[in-house]
Amino acid sequence: MTIYVGEAVAIVAAAFDAVSNEVIGDATAHAEFYRPGKNPAKVPADRVVDQGPVELTFDADVANKDGTFGAYVGYVDTSGWAPGKWTYKATVTGAFDTWEYGTFALVA
Repeated sequence: MTIYVGEAVAIVAAAFDAVSNEVIGDATAHAEFYRPGKNPAKVPADRVVDQGPVELTFDADVANKDGTFGAYVGYVDTSGWAPGKWTYKATVTGAFDTWEYGTFALVA
């Protein structure tokens, strides 16, 4: 899938209870974005956020890869962003905090 600068990007993050393996739907969530060339997952100096945060809201109808339903979803407009591989960090905060890094490529 090609995403062009100026299009909206959907960020989806699912969180599961470590004991019951149930989807967590009563937390808060957001995503932060890091410009191309940064590697915030491995380089602490690269963890300065370039875009965001963007709020993610719970949607019980989103299907997860494992067949369960329910995830936090947010949309961000990429107008004015540089082309290249962007990294994002999705964070879910509730009874515990969890986060994951992901990437997507923007084409000019």
